[in-house]
Amino acid sequence: MAYNCIRYLRTTESTLVVVFYFPLVATPIMGVLSIFNWVNPQGLDWFYILVLGVVTQVAQVFMTKGIQSDSAGNIMTYKYVGVVFAFIYGYFIFKETYSFLSVFGIFLLLSGVILNAIFKNQ
Repeated sequence: MAYNCIRYLRTTESTLVVVFYFPLVATPIMGVLSIFNWVNPQGLDWFYILVLGVVTQVAQVFMTKGIQSDSAGNIMTYKYVGVVFAFIYGYFIFKETYSFLSVFGIFLLLSGVILNAIFKNQ
């Protein structure tokens, strides 16, 4: 629903306005939910949090521009490619192991994306 709302707002609101409202709504909600589990960042953690916030905002702006430029169905199909990157980073960088069902689920997801891309244009 959020992606369809972003697409609907493309004619009346700028990309930055749409991106601004997400943290405006999410921050108070997450503040209340995390108040009992709060851990103060220390040292280099602050740098990582700042970089993560900046990169996230830039990515959100580009994703919103992409959704506003074409139909959400066409754009969001490619968002599932992130599963492949998460799999690769997890395996090679974080030394995660995956069960057969996890790998099979990723295979099914990517098969659906590929089949959607092939048959949608026919």
